[in-house]
Amino acid sequence: PALSWIGGAGAIMVALFAAYVKGKSTGASNERQERETAVLKQQVEDLETVREINHEVGKMDDATLRERATNWVRNK
Repeated sequence: PALSWIGGAGAIMVALFAAYVKGKSTGASNERQERETAVLKQQVEDLETVREINHEVGKMDDATLRERATNWVRNK
């Protein structure tokens, strides 16, 4: 009887350890998925910003572009 009790306790410990390892693995996988989703969302936002800038610059004439560029170019 005592030996079966020890065996049962051992089986419970193994089951708990397996559940712990599976939980850690699932948690890491979920974290990785959330991080990848956040990166993809940021990339979409960045591409939208680039598209908007290209559209805005495409509508400008040469004089306006030159004037705006002088704000970003260092004077020598």
